[in-house]
Amino acid sequence: MMKTTGNIFLTIAVLLCFSCTKTDRVYSGEQQEIALKPIGGPTLKAAGDPAPYPDAGVFGLYACYSASSGEVAWDALDAWPASSLYIDNAAFGMNGEVWAGYDPETSGHKPYYWPLDGSLMFVGYSPHISQNGETGVTSVSLNKNSDDILHGVNPYLQIGFTQSAAVAEMVDLLWFDAKDVNLGKTLSKTADAVPVLFKHALSKVSLKFKDSENYYQIKSLSMKGCVNSGTFYSGKTAGWLPVITALADYAPVIESTIEDGKTKYPTLNNWTSPDMLIIPQYLDGVFPTLGTGTQDSGVDVVLEFVVTDGFGEQKIEILMKEYTDRWEQGKHYQYNVTVNADPIDFGAPSVTITTQTISM
Repeated sequence: MMKTTGNIFLTIAVLLCFSCTKTDRVYSGEQQEIALKPIGGPTLKAAGDPAPYPDAGVFGLYACYSASSGEVAWDALDAWPASSLYIDNAAFGMNGEVWAGYDPETSGHKPYYWPLDGSLMFVGYSPHISQNGETGVTSVSLNKNSDDILHGVNPYLQIGFTQSAAVAEMVDLLWFDAKDVNLGKTLSKTADAVPVLFKHALSKVSLKFKDSENYYQIKSLSMKGCVNSGTFYSGKTAGWLPVITALADYAPVIESTIEDGKTKYPTLNNWTSPDMLIIPQYLDGVFPTLGTGTQDSGVDVVLEFVVTDGFGEQKIEILMKEYTDRWEQGKHYQYNVTVNADPIDFGAPSVTITTQTISM
């Protein structure tokens, strides 16, 4: 039984901290703002450091409260299974050298505070849904999934996503789960920014061309028949449920100039395409249907590019399934495309492709 008025007020304050996600919480004690420090995806620079999260990036954050102390395994019985939602899809943006609560409507600082006791577990994704229009993140929810009979405690984000058909406007979808923060342990109140390591949900595709005769210019390029809409699920087995009827042709803009009254395009030799961020998919367009054992069929992914010598042009079409079975999430596929010209007879050039795959 409470014996003092002060203790009653403290109890009320703690309860409010547990159940409310607004910024006008009541506290009895020093408020400590929640700050995070994203350190990008697992892409490594030459020096071995993680790639930085973009300064202008705004990510979404969920936090769940547990009465357990900090440094407890996130999936322990008194942690995630007994937790309650504390922060619900808040936007976090750069505030000084850390990321803190952000108001998308005003582009201003909107602080969120640690509870007085207990601990938190964080789940996040990027970019926050407020940063997108008709493309990018179109829907998002956190499924707590605290007692999955088959997989145990398995919370996951469910993110509806549509990629922009304009290569220059493509969105890079990132995420992290509770098991990825603080070595998978709960966190109690701290003045330090919590480091979080984002992972890549998409595949990256780029092409570099070699023209042994330095003969051609590249007029256009398109990666055709790519799935550009689907639902991403994080959790223990992260993956995609693609919409195979929603396809796009990704065609980066290739700038041309006028010289001596003639249109001139970039030299093909050593020309590198912009990176294309693509929903992971099978390149033959065939996908297993979840829970049925059957397969859905889409279309083949085709690389199409047009080369010219300034007088005539040739269109080359390549079935990408001949070089890659499927694009997997979190991997960068670098295609080295060698075009062997015959300067005497402007016929179709021969093309060879080698592939290099690295983790993003």
